[in-house]
This record gives sequence, C-alpha cells and structure tokens, in this order.
Amino acid sequence: MPPNTNTPIKETWLRPVEQLVLPALESRIRILGFTGPETGTGVSTLCRASAEVLARSGARVLLLDLSPDAASGRDPMSWTPGRNGAMSAVAPDPAGFDVLRAGITPDSRFLFNNARSLRSTLSEELSRYSAIVVNLPPLLDARPESINPIACALVCDEVVLVCAQDVTSRTSASQAAEAARAAGVKLTGAVWNRRGASTTGQEMARSARRWLRFAPRLAAAVERRLTRTPLLDG
Repeated sequence: MPPNTNTPIKETWLRPVEQLVLPALESRIRILGFTGPETGTGVSTLCRASAEVLARSGARVLLLDLSPDAASGRDPMSWTPGRNGAMSAVAPDPAGFDVLRAGITPDSRFLFNNARSLRSTLSEELSRYSAIVVNLPPLLDARPESINPIACALVCDEVVLVCAQDVTSRTSASQAAEAARAAGVKLTGAVWNRRGASTTGQEMARSARRWLRFAPRLAAAVERRLTRTPLLDG
C-alpha cells in the first residue's frame, strides 16, 4: 500500500498487528517507533495498522510520520519545529486516529535531529495522546534529505525493526540492529514481513514466462499449473 493514504487496513492484517502492539499498550509504552534497514519493507503500512489497532482499543492515537515520504516543508499542513505548533498540523484519519506529518526540507530536517526538543514536544504539546506511533526513516539507506533515523529513534520508548522477505538480507538486518543498539536506541525486536513475498510457484511461473515467451499458449498453461500447485504455494 502506498504511504500516506487513507486506504483502510485489511481486517486479515489486524490480528497479527494486535499481537505486536497491544502488549506495548498494556506495558504503558506511549511512543512506539517502527523502522527498517532499507525502504520497501512495509514500515508505513505497519504503522497505519498499529495506529488503527490502538485506536480501536480505545486509545487516543497519533501517527507521527517522519519518513522520507512525509509531506514537503512547503505544505502548510506539515509540521516543522519552531515554524508552527504541532497541534495546528494534526489531521484526523478516517480509521480513527490522528496524523502529524513532518515538513522536511534540506534546512528543516536538522531541526528534527534535536531529540530532547522532539521528546519535549511529544510529552507536552502532544500530551493529549495516550499512544504515539512513529514512522521512522530507514536506518541504513536514508536519503540525504531525510531526517536522521537514529536521532528520531532515540525519542521512542521502544522501536521495532521491520524487515521484508525478498527485500532485507540477514546481513542488513543485523547491521541495522547493531547500529540502533550501539546508538542507545531501545530496539525491542524485529518483524519479518512476508506480505508481497514471492512463493516458489510464482518464481517458477516467472521463469516459465521468460523461457517460453516464444510459445505463449504453453507458457500460460505452465504458469496456471505452477501457481495452483499447493506444494509450491509457500
């Protein structure tokens, strides 16, 4: 799902997300951050699903979007420390939580690196929220113009590392976890996201299309056979 949309989260995704975030709510974890080693691991989707689950559970929830895809600093509805108050840029989401997007520009991004000031805003100006879900930039391949991921992660009470099959290698996951822990980030665990991962049957079907492109009817028949074989579907 594209980031920063109002698309409802699929009901089938909510149960596993409940198992992830509700213990944090019970443990009085107020600021819960999500990041990945690189882009494309599903952090934005997981953040929205977590905010929705917490909101449905009765919490007053804010989704703070500090990702590289957050609104441009030229957007009057985005938030930049020192330029406008955080509450003035908060927007309601149809899923029952509020959203606050960072106004990121080459100059303003440095303002978000002040972890002490950022935590003060979350604790005081945004004190009405009992839970804040933070969409953090990736740890290893953040864009030069994005916010420093470590500085923002230090603001969170806990941070979850989101990895994705077919995207994240074991090496990059280990490097990201080590970088976070070395900086003092409270990394509590990792989630391996299988959504969108290719099954064995799908991989073989792609090969069939590639090698049998000169026999389209045969390729289509092979593809149907491969993708419908239960043994290959996983």
